[in-house]
Amino acid sequence: METDLELAQRAALIGATEALRHFAVIADLPQERKKDGSVVTMADRAVEDTIRAVLTAARPADAILGEEHGETASGNGRRWIIDPIDGTALFVRGDNRWLVLIALEVDGEVTVGVQVVPAQGLAWWAERGRGAFRARALFNTAAPSSPAASGAAHLAPAVAAAGSLTPFIPSSISADSHSSSPGVPPAGWGGVGAAERLVDVERIHVAAARDGVAGSRLGVVPLDWGREVAEPLLGVAAEQPWPVHPPLLVAQGDLDVAVQTSGQIWDFAASSVIIPEAGGVYRGLNGQERPGAGAFVFASSPQLLDESLRLLRGESADIPV
Repeated sequence: METDLELAQRAALIGATEALRHFAVIADLPQERKKDGSVVTMADRAVEDTIRAVLTAARPADAILGEEHGETASGNGRRWIIDPIDGTALFVRGDNRWLVLIALEVDGEVTVGVQVVPAQGLAWWAERGRGAFRARALFNTAAPSSPAASGAAHLAPAVAAAGSLTPFIPSSISADSHSSSPGVPPAGWGGVGAAERLVDVERIHVAAARDGVAGSRLGVVPLDWGREVAEPLLGVAAEQPWPVHPPLLVAQGDLDVAVQTSGQIWDFAASSVIIPEAGGVYRGLNGQERPGAGAFVFASSPQLLDESLRLLRGESADIPV
């Protein structure tokens, strides 16, 4: 029987394939505005529909909460949480940093998280107690023809300037040799007819702990709004460009701290298991220790997290910076 992690991976990759089909024709995709002012497209709804169909077919008794279509009820304590296109504002601009997010919550605790960056062909995942991993993702679709896919000269400035960050270079260890490791697909694993696959799998871990937040490598998301939340930290840390979602860069050791200035549970659920399984920590600006609404901080160590939160809350008088 397919495990929960395998199902989440399969659903995320099939959803990513659907998203890439829309991304390839993004210039022709109509845009709408939600009541909160955020952008939504038919691609968001189509991807969520696709993922829901995969999950429902495999786990019909489970609840599903998605950003676009709300929640279905269940009495078994299991709930799948979906953000079909995280970063729709990036998506509609042809920027390749948008994600597909899936998490599984069991009795109130997130146990599985998968994040895919389809336009870059990358994936990250974790299962509670079994480590965090990244891999290349292969899709049953042609690479999208978009400004983001056609070269660094057309990328958003943060991506074009990202040479200072460590690129994802797959290890020489094949997925075959990892076949008994948690979350690593066996040879030949994939979605429909192995059309969607994960290859070049490797385990990830946060960077070695720093002495303090001063000079730490910081990523802030979103780039163009809500940055006032992070201003106190921006004054002492070294903000870095981010080619992929900043919390993932913390998980793989390329950043020390990441601030996501706003969001809902579907924005944070997958990260809430990937970051701890990579050795990192996270907490809401308001102190919450489980994913939910608001701003969240992700860090490579408890000390960095505590100092970052104190700065952001204006409690920094005794912090050496």
